Amino acid sequence: MHPARRYRGAAAPRGHLQLPPDGVAQAARSPRQRGSRGRKPGRKPKQDAKDRRIAELEKRSARLEEKLALAEKLIDLQKKVSAILVINLTSDEER
Repeated sequence: MHPARRYRGAAAPRGHLQLPPDGVAQAARSPRQRGSRGRKPGRKPKQDAKDRRIAELEKRSARLEEKLALAEKLIDLQKKVSAILVINLTSDEER
């Protein structure tokens, strides 16, 4: 008998592994160990084309939102400078 199995249910002495009851051990096994063959072997692809496109568009959207926020701040600054210097922002055609 395996030395660790002697101490099942009681505290194992230091250095010995205490194993869970058989029902718990079976539930803890992976699907592959239980006999399920649902997936193909090998590495999973990191992302398919649709996921890569979504990630690319989200990244682009974030960059454009940052540029928009900066442009809005610059426009507000230009308005304040215009008000301080009393510059009329109308074009020459409208006068």
